[in-house]
Amino acid sequence: GYGYNVTFKYSPDKLESGIYLWDKKIPMIIRSSEPKDITVLYPSNTENAYCLSGGFSMYSTPERARTVSFLRPILLSVYSSPFLEWFNQTSYHKSTNYISDFDLENDSILSHTKLLIIIGHSEYWSRKARMNFDQFVEEGHDVLILSGNNMWWQIRYNSANNQMICYKDNSEDPISDPLLKTINWYESSLKYPILNSIGADFRYGGYGLQEDCGWNGFKICTNNSPLLEGTGLKKGDIFQLPSGEYDGTLVKEFDEGGYPIIDNSIMKFYKSEIIGFDFGFRVFKTCGTFMAFQKTPTSGIIINTASTDWCSAKGIGGTDGDKIKIITKN
Repeated sequence: GYGYNVTFKYSPDKLESGIYLWDKKIPMIIRSSEPKDITVLYPSNTENAYCLSGGFSMYSTPERARTVSFLRPILLSVYSSPFLEWFNQTSYHKSTNYISDFDLENDSILSHTKLLIIIGHSEYWSRKARMNFDQFVEEGHDVLILSGNNMWWQIRYNSANNQMICYKDNSEDPISDPLLKTINWYESSLKYPILNSIGADFRYGGYGLQEDCGWNGFKICTNNSPLLEGTGLKKGDIFQLPSGEYDGTLVKEFDEGGYPIIDNSIMKFYKSEIIGFDFGFRVFKTCGTFMAFQKTPTSGIIINTASTDWCSAKGIGGTDGDKIKIITKN
């Protein structure tokens, strides 16, 4: 950290839950002390991983950091801010609790919530957070994922809970427990596939904004989804959503109309449907999939928009932002 001296103290007891900005730059998340129907998860781990404050991030070259501190200025996520500005003006805001990634270490943080909304670019998850997420869904609660490249890296926190650790290399990580190695969640040694939790992952979605024969947005696959009510969108239409990164589900094949068909042989979900798709690229041609699914007859419903830019200036703040807002409300 920066080792700042304490210059004043302030109690936020009278502030309602929300994301506030110091000097219009640095987010401060205030949790609710009362039960709320909706919880919005802010991607604080991912923003820490990418932050260069102090000189190093987990992407610095030629030498990247393996540990990054929360005790430094970290800017508001550009992948989240247009959504937050809009959502703050809706009627849902008063019924919402806002939390950080670290709050998901608490088993009871979601105990009074009906809907969890994941925003921005939620890439870095601890094992405890994933377990609490899955338990929430298994108990019949719903999730709206307005994010892409989700649950890509496993992380852990230091003993003081003010630093995040991610070696990104199995051999470098000194921890002895193979299940806690800070590597990609899809690695078989972690025994916790991403697909089983959220139905899609970055391997199959890849990078958007490529020469990939896609549309920089989602091509609609259905005429019947309640998510599209009021948008005027029908099968074959495209709404603009230029996305840096996508998640994609397992696709068995494309039908004669060129629409993807889910391969449910591994995930074995009770119900699943692709709402829209776009092509991407990551080593090979990929397919980003905006989808809805239910794991079992009694579990909650997960809607996964699978785009890093759903909540950004390119998505909810972009050309087809009005349509994206309607879909989000639906």
